[in-house]
Amino acid sequence: MSLSAAAVKYRPIVLTSVTLLTLWGIVSVRTMPRREDPAYTVRTCAVTTVWPGAPTEKVEELITKPLEDAFDTIDEVDVVRSTTTAGLSTIYVDAEDLVTPEQIDNVWDKVRARVARVEMPEQGITPIVNDEFGDTYIILLAVYQQPLPGETSIREDRKYTLRQLDVIAEKIKDELRLLPGVAKSEQYGVVEEAIYIETDLGTWSHLNLTTKQLEKLVEARNIVAAGGSLDTDVGRFSVKPGGEINAVEEMGSIIAGMVGEGEAARPVYLNDLGLKIIRDYEDPRQLICRFGDAKTSQPAVVVALSMKAGKNIIDICNAAKARIKEMQETEQSLPPDIVVTPVSD
Repeated sequence: MSLSAAAVKYRPIVLTSVTLLTLWGIVSVRTMPRREDPAYTVRTCAVTTVWPGAPTEKVEELITKPLEDAFDTIDEVDVVRSTTTAGLSTIYVDAEDLVTPEQIDNVWDKVRARVARVEMPEQGITPIVNDEFGDTYIILLAVYQQPLPGETSIREDRKYTLRQLDVIAEKIKDELRLLPGVAKSEQYGVVEEAIYIETDLGTWSHLNLTTKQLEKLVEARNIVAAGGSLDTDVGRFSVKPGGEINAVEEMGSIIAGMVGEGEAARPVYLNDLGLKIIRDYEDPRQLICRFGDAKTSQPAVVVALSMKAGKNIIDICNAAKARIKEMQETEQSLPPDIVVTPVSD
């Protein structure tokens, strides 16, 4: 019996099978994962170490070489490549091709463990391990300020500072991170703040105080380490010194030295030395982020979202834009002059 004859003879079975397969196909198309880029396993991580002001030879000898020797002891590592320049060490660690996607995170954990064992030449030098080369962002949102309705420009007294713009963008980032399917939300274009201790050259030449000594004075005053613990009959209590500096004004109360002898001795504070302590943005800035269209160009912060494996990129992007609209119109938790525009969708 031919296929066509069997289809005519068993028509109810054929119609039922075709209907079920059609429904199955429709459901699969509507629920199948969708992403912009194919999922693949990146078997390379970068270990970056910054040592400002150090010559290339010292960086190679004291940072790059010890780290390379440590990575060579990992069985799953195939090749270790490095580039060393003045003040910067960059090492690429390639895993074996036989390492499965399920095992790759374990390899990078071993890399981090080796990094923690290597002693750095100075305190404060921390190698950064980046194993997220495969992450791609599915939507980029620019957060910026625009004139209020009825106004053609932003008034000077209403302009947001870069710090205020950062806080607003962080609120949006935290809300979007809670959406189903979102793996990670990040901010870009944030300008870091810094505290500057300034004075004129004439005053500085009379102080007999070097920048290194000033740095040690601040470190000695800004106590953030635990002071230990006390064991009593009713339990154990931690001791925390109350010396942490929480405001710029408090830095002026740092004791730079003593004047006089014996009972007549009195402390000399930084405020007494003619030093000006201010909070400002880092200068020069490492990056500048702005959003512009045909009408305006304003400082901006970019919020970027990446999605979990097996999810639908269209559903997540639509949900993100719907959540932004809800924050603006329903909850009104965002200022009316703040605009959130998709830059890449």
